[in-house]
Amino acid sequence: RGNYVRQRAEEDVAFQQQLDDYNRAVDQNRRQNEELKQRHAQLTRDELWKQGKCRYCPKCYRVIEKLEGTDIFTSYFVN
Repeated sequence: RGNYVRQRAEEDVAFQQQLDDYNRAVDQNRRQNEELKQRHAQLTRDELWKQGKCRYCPKCYRVIEKLEGTDIFTSYFVN
């Protein structure tokens, strides 16, 4: 199939242009998918970190990190 496509592209300029456009779109899609995989992996790592280090404020339900002190969790956003 690859040989046929290359041969056809050599014979027909319009087909070559379409093939070039297609190949550029495939490359762009591949790069975009790789970026999305990296962003998803980072999000997963962040969520796992928050799971281990943070809790919800019992009043406003914001995610807060315990830095020191007792096990009482309250956020600065609660009046």
